[in-house]
Amino acid sequence: MLLAGVEETLASVGPVVTAASSAVDRVPGVLDAASSAVDRVLPLLDTVDAAVARVPAVLDEASAAVDRVPPLLDSVSSAALRVDELVVESDRIRASIASLADGLAPVLAGIDPALVTNLDRALVSLGPVLGRLDGEVIPAVTSLEALVPAVDALNTQVQQLQ
Repeated sequence: MLLAGVEETLASVGPVVTAASSAVDRVPGVLDAASSAVDRVLPLLDTVDAAVARVPAVLDEASAAVDRVPPLLDSVSSAALRVDELVVESDRIRASIASLADGLAPVLAGIDPALVTNLDRALVSLGPVLGRLDGEVIPAVTSLEALVPAVDALNTQVQQLQ
C-alpha cells in the first residue's frame, strides 16, 4: 500500500513537473520579450528625461509671459481710453463742421453762380501762372540779381565822372 501511495503521488506530481517544465521552457521567451520591452522603454525614458529637464525653462518663459500681461493690459486700456477720447473729439469736430456749414449755407445761397464759375476758372488758370512764375520769372529775377554788382560799379563810375 505504501508503494501504491508513492505511485499515486508520483502520478500526481508528474503533471505538475510537466507543467513546471513547460513553464521553465517558456522563461527564455518571456525574458526576451521583457528585454525587448525594456529596450523600447529606455528611449522613452530619455525623451521623458529631456522633457522634464525643459520644464523649468518653459515655466520661466510662461512666468515671463504672465509678467508681461499687466503692462499689456494697461497699454490696451490706455489705447481704448484714447480711442474713446478721439471719438468724442471727432464728434465735437463733426458738430462744429455741421454748425459752420449751417452758418455758411445762407451766405453761399446768396452768391451769384456766375461769380463761382469765374472764381473756378481763375483757380484753374492759377496753376499755369504759378508754373510760369516758377519756370520763367524767378530765373529771370535771379539773373537780374547777378547784374546788381555790375550796376553798382557803373553807378560808382558815373558818380565819379559827375
